[in-house]
Amino acid sequence: MTPIVGHLDLDAFFAAVEELENPELRGRPLVVGGDPHGRGVVSTASYAARRFGVVSAMPCAEALRRCPHAIFVRPRMSLYREYSRDVWSIVRDIVPTVEQTGIDEGYLDLGEVAPAFDDARALAEAVQAVVRARTRLSCSLGVATSKVVAKVASDRRKPGGLTVVRPGREAAFLANDIGAKLVIPCHYEMFAFNTASPEDFMTECERLGQPYKVLRAGERWSIQ
Repeated sequence: MTPIVGHLDLDAFFAAVEELENPELRGRPLVVGGDPHGRGVVSTASYAARRFGVVSAMPCAEALRRCPHAIFVRPRMSLYREYSRDVWSIVRDIVPTVEQTGIDEGYLDLGEVAPAFDDARALAEAVQAVVRARTRLSCSLGVATSKVVAKVASDRRKPGGLTVVRPGREAAFLANDIGAKLVIPCHYEMFAFNTASPEDFMTECERLGQPYKVLRAGERWSIQ
């Protein structure tokens, strides 16, 4: 049986939680991070702030330079963990087998519940709808035959999007992901690989258990 894997990624999670806690922040350029007048670093930026070129791991001073009217708030990790627990509890009620890989992302064994890709799409849509209805948080999902492709797919239509890569379309999907870069951290160094068809490299990373991240053109490496 062909595996059907989903990758769920909560959209601008830290910023989204802050907007829920303080509705006055909605739609405004919001930066969750350190002191913009010191050596702080951006943890997460709202999509309104991203329009000004503010991205994760950017120095907060640079974020302030790019978006002088941005609102800066300090991270509240205990609060984010509470929201995260609620989200993943909801997800597990729908898809029993989940591999959470971070506070805001993880993999879902959709094939356990939905044996066909059309059913998996409907299931992924249901996950998105229930998460939004019960937590008011938006998430993006990618659905594919492997973790690596599902992870790339989840980033394709952010925020709140769903991308399904059917069997046999993986190579074409990845080859068309123009500007993609694979980055692997190794201690304090990074190894970056640009390739038009990165699927073989990504598969090898998965086989070796080597962490990686896919960056689009202009995006900086970050750990969150």
